[in-house]
Amino acid sequence: MSVQAIRIHLTTFLGCLNSDVLSSQFNLDEISEHSDRLENSQAKLIEIIAAMQFSGIIAATGYGKVLLSPSAKEQGLWQVTTFNDNHIPLGDLGNQNLTTALEQFFEEISLDLNVEEFCSQFS
Repeated sequence: MSVQAIRIHLTTFLGCLNSDVLSSQFNLDEISEHSDRLENSQAKLIEIIAAMQFSGIIAATGYGKVLLSPSAKEQGLWQVTTFNDNHIPLGDLGNQNLTTALEQFFEEISLDLNVEEFCSQFS
């Protein structure tokens, strides 16, 4: 898997997040298609990243940063930690498998995340 694949699926995922289908003139089928596209792009993004070797990732949020890192307590598990703009930890989501941690990580990211900056962590 490549950084280019991350770039493509992250761009699609963010595009879906930034589309406000509920305030526009969409029918139920279009809203369903949008939801499917969002879920599929997130699932593919998680699958690609989970298959790569990395020691952690960080991304901007609407309130600071979110960090995905290996658990210090339990080998093989991962932790999602959120920080405010002053780099003060706000909390963590505990120790979990990588797929679950990636799902939680992407729930926290900013809608205007810089795709190139994010992808640079994998090259």
